[in-house]
Amino acid sequence: MWRTPILGATVGPILAGGTLYVTATSGYVFALNARDGSLRWRVSVSPDLFPTDFALDGSTLYVSTSDSSAHTSALRALDAATGTLRWRSAFSGDISPGLAPVADRIYLGWSTCGGPCPTGALLAVNAHTGAIVWRHELPGDPYSRPVVAGNRVYMSVDGGWVEAFDAATGAQLWRTQPPGYEVGLSHVDVAGGLVYVAASRTFFALDGNDGRLRWRAQVPGSPDSTHQQYGPAVVHGTLYALANNDETGYALDPKSGSIRWQYDGLGYSPTLAPAVDRGVTYLLTAGGAIVALRESDGTFIKRFELGLIGTSAALVVGR
Repeated sequence: MWRTPILGATVGPILAGGTLYVTATSGYVFALNARDGSLRWRVSVSPDLFPTDFALDGSTLYVSTSDSSAHTSALRALDAATGTLRWRSAFSGDISPGLAPVADRIYLGWSTCGGPCPTGALLAVNAHTGAIVWRHELPGDPYSRPVVAGNRVYMSVDGGWVEAFDAATGAQLWRTQPPGYEVGLSHVDVAGGLVYVAASRTFFALDGNDGRLRWRAQVPGSPDSTHQQYGPAVVHGTLYALANNDETGYALDPKSGSIRWQYDGLGYSPTLAPAVDRGVTYLLTAGGAIVALRESDGTFIKRFELGLIGTSAALVVGR
Protein backbone atom coordinates (compact mmCIF):
# COMPACT_ATOMS: atom_id res chain seq x y z
CA MET A 1 0.00 0.00 0.00
CA TRP A 2 1.17 3.55 -0.70
CA ARG A 3 -0.13 7.09 -0.29
CA THR A 4 0.88 10.14 -2.37
CA PRO A 5 -0.24 13.67 -1.33
CA ILE A 6 -2.01 15.60 -4.10
CA LEU A 7 -2.70 19.31 -3.56
CA GLY A 8 -6.40 20.06 -4.14
CA ALA A 9 -9.46 17.91 -4.68
CA THR A 10 -8.88 15.22 -7.26
CA VAL A 11 -10.75 13.89 -10.29
CA GLY A 12 -10.06 10.34 -11.35
CA PRO A 13 -7.95 8.28 -11.28
CA ILE A 14 -7.43 6.48 -14.58
CA LEU A 15 -5.19 3.40 -14.59
CA ALA A 16 -3.45 2.31 -17.80
CA GLY A 17 -0.18 0.52 -18.53
CA GLY A 18 1.12 0.80 -14.98
CA THR A 19 0.47 4.55 -14.81
CA LEU A 20 -2.16 6.26 -12.66
CA TYR A 21 -3.45 9.58 -14.04
CA VAL A 22 -5.04 12.13 -11.69
CA THR A 23 -6.13 15.75 -12.07
CA ALA A 24 -6.49 18.20 -9.18
CA THR A 25 -8.24 21.51 -8.52
CA SER A 26 -4.83 22.97 -7.73
CA GLY A 27 -4.44 23.19 -11.51
CA TYR A 28 -2.23 20.21 -12.21
CA VAL A 29 -2.40 16.91 -14.03
CA PHE A 30 -0.33 14.09 -12.49
CA ALA A 31 0.99 10.80 -13.83
CA LEU A 32 2.07 8.42 -11.05
CA ASN A 33 3.72 5.03 -10.98
CA ALA A 34 0.85 2.72 -10.06
CA ARG A 35 3.11 0.40 -8.05
CA ASP A 36 4.66 2.88 -5.65
CA GLY A 37 2.97 6.27 -6.25
CA SER A 38 6.16 7.97 -7.44
CA LEU A 39 5.76 10.92 -9.80
CA ARG A 40 6.32 10.27 -13.50
CA TRP A 41 5.29 13.74 -14.66
CA ARG A 42 3.25 16.75 -13.60
CA VAL A 43 1.75 19.41 -15.90
CA SER A 44 0.06 22.71 -15.04
CA VAL A 45 -3.10 23.73 -16.91
CA SER A 46 -2.34 27.42 -16.34
CA PRO A 47 -3.62 29.94 -17.40
CA ASP A 48 -6.90 27.99 -17.13
CA LEU A 49 -8.27 27.65 -13.61
CA PHE A 50 -8.67 23.95 -12.88
CA PRO A 51 -9.38 20.62 -14.54
CA THR A 52 -13.00 19.44 -14.54
CA ASP A 53 -12.59 16.04 -16.19
CA PHE A 54 -10.22 13.95 -18.25
CA ALA A 55 -10.18 10.81 -20.40
CA LEU A 56 -7.52 8.57 -21.87
CA ASP A 57 -7.60 7.20 -25.41
CA GLY A 58 -4.52 5.27 -26.49
CA SER A 59 -1.47 7.51 -26.14
CA THR A 60 -3.43 10.74 -25.60
CA LEU A 61 -4.84 12.17 -22.38
CA TYR A 62 -7.66 14.69 -22.91
CA VAL A 63 -8.24 17.23 -20.12
CA SER A 64 -11.10 19.74 -19.86
CA THR A 65 -10.80 22.89 -17.74
CA SER A 66 -13.30 25.54 -16.72
CA ASP A 67 -13.43 29.07 -15.35
CA SER A 68 -16.98 29.31 -14.01
CA SER A 69 -16.73 33.01 -13.15
CA ALA A 70 -15.69 33.97 -16.69
CA HIS A 71 -17.79 31.23 -18.34
CA THR A 72 -14.87 30.04 -20.41
CA SER A 73 -13.36 26.59 -20.80
CA ALA A 74 -10.68 24.73 -22.68
CA LEU A 75 -9.86 21.24 -23.90
CA ARG A 76 -6.28 19.96 -23.97
CA ALA A 77 -4.64 16.93 -25.57
CA LEU A 78 -1.53 15.73 -23.73
CA ASP A 79 0.98 13.03 -24.60
CA ALA A 80 0.17 10.33 -22.02
CA ALA A 81 3.80 9.25 -21.71
CA THR A 82 5.34 12.68 -21.13
CA GLY A 83 2.55 15.21 -20.48
CA THR A 84 3.64 17.27 -23.50
CA LEU A 85 0.88 19.49 -24.89
CA ARG A 86 -0.30 18.42 -28.36
CA TRP A 87 -3.08 20.99 -28.78
CA ARG A 88 -5.44 23.25 -26.83
CA SER A 89 -8.88 24.51 -27.88
CA ALA A 90 -10.67 27.35 -26.08
CA PHE A 91 -14.46 27.60 -25.72
CA SER A 92 -16.88 30.21 -24.50
CA GLY A 93 -19.29 28.74 -21.96
CA ASP A 94 -18.57 25.67 -19.85
CA ILE A 95 -17.57 22.15 -20.80
CA SER A 96 -19.70 19.79 -18.75
CA PRO A 97 -17.94 17.01 -16.80
CA GLY A 98 -17.65 13.95 -19.01
CA LEU A 99 -15.42 13.39 -22.04
CA ALA A 100 -15.98 10.48 -24.43
CA PRO A 101 -13.07 9.99 -26.86
CA VAL A 102 -13.83 7.41 -29.55
CA ALA A 103 -11.65 6.89 -32.65
CA ASP A 104 -11.00 10.37 -34.13
CA ARG A 105 -13.73 12.19 -32.16
CA ILE A 106 -14.22 13.48 -28.63
CA TYR A 107 -17.84 13.87 -27.54
CA LEU A 108 -18.64 16.34 -24.77
CA GLY A 109 -21.47 18.36 -23.29
CA TRP A 110 -21.40 22.17 -23.28
CA SER A 111 -23.53 24.77 -21.49
CA THR A 112 -23.84 28.52 -21.62
CA CYS A 113 -23.53 29.15 -17.89
CA GLY A 114 -22.17 26.12 -16.06
CA GLY A 115 -25.63 24.88 -15.09
CA PRO A 116 -28.42 24.73 -14.61
CA CYS A 117 -28.95 26.55 -17.89
CA PRO A 118 -31.91 26.85 -20.26
CA THR A 119 -29.85 25.60 -23.19
CA GLY A 120 -26.78 23.55 -23.92
CA ALA A 121 -25.20 21.50 -26.67
CA LEU A 122 -23.56 18.21 -27.51
CA LEU A 123 -20.26 18.70 -29.35
CA ALA A 124 -18.10 16.38 -31.44
CA VAL A 125 -14.49 17.56 -31.55
CA ASN A 126 -11.69 16.39 -33.84
CA ALA A 127 -9.34 14.34 -31.64
CA HIS A 128 -6.27 15.39 -33.64
CA THR A 129 -6.82 19.15 -33.81
CA GLY A 130 -9.50 20.15 -31.27
CA ALA A 131 -11.72 21.68 -33.98
CA ILE A 132 -15.50 21.28 -33.63
CA VAL A 133 -16.82 18.74 -36.14
CA TRP A 134 -20.51 19.12 -35.35
CA ARG A 135 -22.75 20.66 -32.70
CA HIS A 136 -26.31 19.76 -31.70
CA GLU A 137 -28.35 22.16 -29.55
CA LEU A 138 -30.05 20.67 -26.47
CA PRO A 139 -33.32 21.71 -24.75
CA GLY A 140 -31.52 22.08 -21.42
CA ASP A 141 -28.24 21.76 -19.59
CA PRO A 142 -26.42 18.49 -20.36
CA TYR A 143 -26.32 16.38 -17.23
CA SER A 144 -24.77 13.04 -18.05
CA ARG A 145 -21.48 12.42 -19.78
CA PRO A 146 -21.99 11.30 -23.39
CA VAL A 147 -21.95 7.52 -23.80
CA VAL A 148 -20.98 6.10 -27.19
CA ALA A 149 -22.23 2.68 -28.25
CA GLY A 150 -21.75 1.62 -31.85
CA ASN A 151 -22.61 4.55 -34.10
CA ARG A 152 -24.75 6.34 -31.50
CA VAL A 153 -24.21 8.83 -28.70
CA TYR A 154 -26.55 8.87 -25.69
CA MET A 155 -26.93 11.42 -22.90
CA SER A 156 -29.45 12.86 -20.43
CA VAL A 157 -30.47 16.52 -20.29
CA ASP A 158 -32.00 18.61 -17.49
CA GLY A 159 -35.77 18.47 -17.72
CA GLY A 160 -35.81 14.70 -17.75
CA TRP A 161 -34.89 14.10 -21.38
CA VAL A 162 -32.82 11.21 -22.68
CA GLU A 163 -31.51 11.66 -26.22
CA ALA A 164 -29.74 9.62 -28.89
CA PHE A 165 -27.65 11.03 -31.74
CA ASP A 166 -25.86 9.78 -34.82
CA ALA A 167 -22.18 9.76 -33.82
CA ALA A 168 -20.98 10.70 -37.31
CA THR A 169 -23.34 13.57 -38.09
CA GLY A 170 -24.93 14.69 -34.81
CA ALA A 171 -28.44 14.10 -36.17
CA GLN A 172 -30.97 13.41 -33.42
CA LEU A 173 -32.29 9.85 -33.65
CA TRP A 174 -34.76 9.94 -30.77
CA ARG A 175 -35.68 11.88 -27.66
CA THR A 176 -37.83 10.66 -24.79
CA GLN A 177 -38.87 11.53 -21.26
CA PRO A 178 -39.47 8.35 -19.23
CA PRO A 179 -42.57 8.45 -17.02
CA GLY A 180 -41.62 9.83 -13.63
CA TYR A 181 -38.24 10.95 -14.89
CA GLU A 182 -38.93 14.66 -14.43
CA VAL A 183 -35.54 16.08 -13.49
CA GLY A 184 -32.32 15.46 -15.40
CA LEU A 185 -30.52 14.04 -12.39
CA SER A 186 -29.20 10.71 -13.65
CA HIS A 187 -26.20 9.62 -15.59
CA VAL A 188 -26.66 7.26 -18.50
CA ASP A 189 -25.09 3.89 -19.19
CA VAL A 190 -25.53 1.57 -22.17
CA ALA A 191 -25.13 -2.20 -22.33
CA GLY A 192 -26.67 -4.99 -24.39
CA GLY A 193 -28.70 -2.60 -26.53
CA LEU A 194 -30.38 -0.97 -23.52
CA VAL A 195 -29.98 2.57 -22.17
CA TYR A 196 -30.17 2.86 -18.38
CA VAL A 197 -31.24 6.00 -16.49
CA ALA A 198 -32.65 6.67 -13.03
CA ALA A 199 -34.72 9.21 -11.10
CA SER A 200 -34.91 9.17 -7.32
CA ARG A 201 -35.92 5.58 -6.51
CA THR A 202 -36.97 4.55 -10.01
CA PHE A 203 -34.72 2.88 -12.58
CA PHE A 204 -35.46 2.70 -16.31
CA ALA A 205 -34.21 0.60 -19.21
CA LEU A 206 -34.87 2.10 -22.66
CA ASP A 207 -34.47 0.48 -26.05
CA GLY A 208 -31.27 1.88 -27.58
CA ASN A 209 -32.78 1.86 -31.08
CA ASP A 210 -35.89 3.96 -30.49
CA GLY A 211 -36.06 4.95 -26.81
CA ARG A 212 -39.06 2.77 -25.98
CA LEU A 213 -39.43 1.79 -22.30
CA ARG A 214 -38.30 -1.82 -21.85
CA TRP A 215 -38.68 -2.04 -18.09
CA ARG A 216 -39.18 0.16 -15.04
CA ALA A 217 -38.21 -0.79 -11.48
CA GLN A 218 -38.85 1.06 -8.24
CA VAL A 219 -37.17 0.40 -4.92
CA PRO A 220 -38.88 0.98 -1.54
CA GLY A 221 -39.17 4.49 -0.11
CA SER A 222 -40.64 7.87 -0.98
CA PRO A 223 -39.40 9.38 -4.26
CA ASP A 224 -37.71 12.76 -4.03
CA SER A 225 -36.84 14.37 -7.37
CA THR A 226 -34.76 17.07 -5.67
CA HIS A 227 -32.01 14.64 -4.72
CA GLN A 228 -29.14 13.87 -7.02
CA GLN A 229 -28.93 10.42 -8.54
CA TYR A 230 -25.62 8.56 -8.88
CA GLY A 231 -25.25 5.73 -11.33
CA PRO A 232 -26.52 3.71 -13.00
CA ALA A 233 -23.50 1.72 -14.17
CA VAL A 234 -23.35 -1.75 -15.69
CA VAL A 235 -20.28 -3.72 -14.56
CA HIS A 236 -19.75 -7.46 -15.12
CA GLY A 237 -23.40 -7.99 -16.07
CA THR A 238 -24.86 -6.21 -13.03
CA LEU A 239 -26.59 -2.82 -12.95
CA TYR A 240 -25.42 -0.74 -9.97
CA ALA A 241 -27.25 2.39 -8.79
CA LEU A 242 -27.58 4.56 -5.69
CA ALA A 243 -31.19 5.42 -4.86
CA ASN A 244 -31.97 8.95 -3.81
CA ASN A 245 -28.78 9.50 -1.78
CA ASP A 246 -30.33 7.36 0.93
CA GLU A 247 -27.05 5.54 1.66
CA THR A 248 -28.21 2.42 -0.19
CA GLY A 249 -26.46 0.94 -3.18
CA TYR A 250 -28.45 -1.50 -5.33
CA ALA A 251 -27.34 -4.31 -7.62
CA LEU A 252 -30.01 -5.04 -10.24
CA ASP A 253 -30.54 -7.53 -13.04
CA PRO A 254 -29.98 -5.36 -16.15
CA LYS A 255 -32.44 -7.42 -18.21
CA SER A 256 -35.42 -7.22 -15.82
CA GLY A 257 -34.66 -4.61 -13.15
CA SER A 258 -35.14 -7.11 -10.32
CA ILE A 259 -33.01 -6.45 -7.23
CA ARG A 260 -30.17 -8.95 -6.77
CA TRP A 261 -28.92 -7.41 -3.53
CA GLN A 262 -28.54 -4.09 -1.72
CA TYR A 263 -26.05 -2.57 0.69
CA ASP A 264 -26.96 0.11 3.27
CA GLY A 265 -24.49 2.55 4.75
CA LEU A 266 -22.76 4.31 1.87
CA GLY A 267 -23.73 7.76 3.13
CA TYR A 268 -23.99 10.74 0.80
CA SER A 269 -21.64 9.07 -1.64
CA PRO A 270 -20.46 11.33 -4.49
CA THR A 271 -19.57 8.35 -6.64
CA LEU A 272 -21.21 5.02 -7.20
CA ALA A 273 -19.58 3.27 -10.16
CA PRO A 274 -17.95 0.29 -8.48
CA ALA A 275 -14.77 -1.56 -9.18
CA VAL A 276 -15.24 -5.30 -9.61
CA ASP A 277 -12.39 -7.80 -9.52
CA ARG A 278 -12.21 -11.57 -8.97
CA GLY A 279 -15.72 -11.89 -7.56
CA VAL A 280 -15.50 -8.85 -5.27
CA THR A 281 -17.40 -5.56 -5.68
CA TYR A 282 -15.76 -2.46 -4.20
CA LEU A 283 -17.87 0.60 -3.33
CA LEU A 284 -16.69 4.00 -2.11
CA THR A 285 -18.56 5.55 0.84
CA ALA A 286 -19.14 9.24 1.59
CA GLY A 287 -16.60 9.04 4.42
CA GLY A 288 -13.87 7.87 2.08
CA ALA A 289 -14.00 4.20 3.09
CA ILE A 290 -13.93 1.34 0.60
CA VAL A 291 -16.41 -1.47 1.22
CA ALA A 292 -15.68 -4.91 -0.24
CA LEU A 293 -18.75 -7.06 -0.98
CA ARG A 294 -19.21 -10.45 -2.57
CA GLU A 295 -20.21 -9.75 -6.17
CA SER A 296 -22.80 -12.52 -6.37
CA ASP A 297 -24.96 -11.64 -3.36
CA GLY A 298 -23.59 -8.48 -1.69
CA THR A 299 -22.29 -10.28 1.42
CA PHE A 300 -20.00 -7.99 3.41
CA ILE A 301 -16.31 -8.95 3.25
CA LYS A 302 -14.26 -6.04 4.56
CA ARG A 303 -14.18 -2.27 5.03
CA PHE A 304 -11.07 -0.18 4.41
CA GLU A 305 -11.05 3.17 6.25
CA LEU A 306 -9.15 5.79 4.22
CA GLY A 307 -10.52 8.96 5.83
CA LEU A 308 -11.00 10.80 2.52
CA ILE A 309 -14.01 12.85 3.61
CA GLY A 310 -16.14 14.19 0.76
CA THR A 311 -14.05 12.48 -1.89
CA SER A 312 -15.19 12.56 -5.51
CA ALA A 313 -12.63 10.02 -6.61
CA ALA A 314 -13.34 6.91 -8.61
CA LEU A 315 -12.23 3.39 -7.82
CA VAL A 316 -9.87 1.43 -10.05
CA VAL A 317 -8.42 -2.01 -9.47
CA GLY A 318 -5.00 -3.06 -10.74
CA ARG A 319 -2.27 -5.55 -10.00
